[in-house]
Formats: sequence, structure tokens, C-alpha cells
Amino acid sequence: MSPRTVEQYEQIRSEKRTIIMNAAIEVFAEKSFQGASVSMIAQKAGISKGLLYNYFKSKEELLKEIIKNAADTIYQYFDPNHDGILTAEEFFFFIRKNFQVVKENVNYWKLYSALVLQPSVLKLIDHDFDEVSANYIKLVYDLFERSGIEDVEGELLLLTSMVKGAIIQYVAMPDFFPIDKIESKILEYYRNKLSV
Repeated sequence: MSPRTVEQYEQIRSEKRTIIMNAAIEVFAEKSFQGASVSMIAQKAGISKGLLYNYFKSKEELLKEIIKNAADTIYQYFDPNHDGILTAEEFFFFIRKNFQVVKENVNYWKLYSALVLQPSVLKLIDHDFDEVSANYIKLVYDLFERSGIEDVEGELLLLTSMVKGAIIQYVAMPDFFPIDKIESKILEYYRNKLSV
């Protein structure tokens, strides 16, 4: 058997990190972030506690990586040409992708929602999340302003409430909540608002 290449080691390491993060999100959702221990996460991941520490220094670092990974999954579809200007079509694309990503992995986003709504988690990630989302909010703000929306801040709050609220209701009741209809209604509302 030939020795592994650097790329193979990196792939194995990446896969192991994903296994640990998936185990952690389940444990955090079930036991709460405060109630979960590194031992519980390691057991769920099928590895030793010592090996887990080779991938993540602490429970807090693991939590922040889960949050970053979720944000990356969603925000990869934001401003796809990376020109720093959000067009209406890019905005609609981003909304559609938000819903698509959630529909494709309902169980993960259900666990994620249960995790990020915990007060102790909100306190830990508040500052980091603000920094991550500030740039995205600015681009949406600029789009709304260019479109002549008068109360831009109010409109941003409405947008966030509609999208996040719909996703939370959907992951709580995926068989009953009409996610496709809500997505269409949100898109229709903003097509009228943005005059396209």
C-alpha cells in the first residue's frame, strides 16, 4: 500500500471534522450547549475525546465552526459575481437558494435552529455573527435604498422576519408548512417592491 498524499490527508481531516460537527450539532440540540460535554460529542462521533481535541480546541471553537459552516452554506449564494453590488435578480436568487438549502437538509436545519436559539449560544456568537452579517445587510440595504424603499431599516427587519420565520416554521413542521407557497409570496412581494 502506498503512503497517502497530502490531498488524501486533507480530505480525511475534512471528513472527520464534518463528522464531529454533525455529532456536535445533534448533542447541542438535544442536551443544550451548556449541558453538552466534549465526551458526549466524541462518543456520538465514534472517536476518543483526545482525538476530538486534535480537530477542535474547545466546545466553544466547535460551536463557532458550526455557525461559520452554516453561514458559509447560505451566504455562498449571496452576490454571486462578488462585485459588491447586489442586483434585484441576485437578491431573488439568494432568497430562492435559502429555501432550497433548507428543503434539501431539513433535519440539519432543524437541529441548527434548536441550537442557535439557545440563550447561551446567542450570547457566545452574537458579536461574531454581527460581523459576518454586516456586509450582507449593507448590500441589501443599498439595493432597497436604490429601489426607492422609504423605510429601509423597517424593510430589512420585515425581510429577516419573513425568511427566518418561514424557515423556523418549516423545520418544525416540514410535512404541514407550505414552504413553497411562502417562498413564492415573499418573492412576489419583493418583485413588486423592487419594481422588476
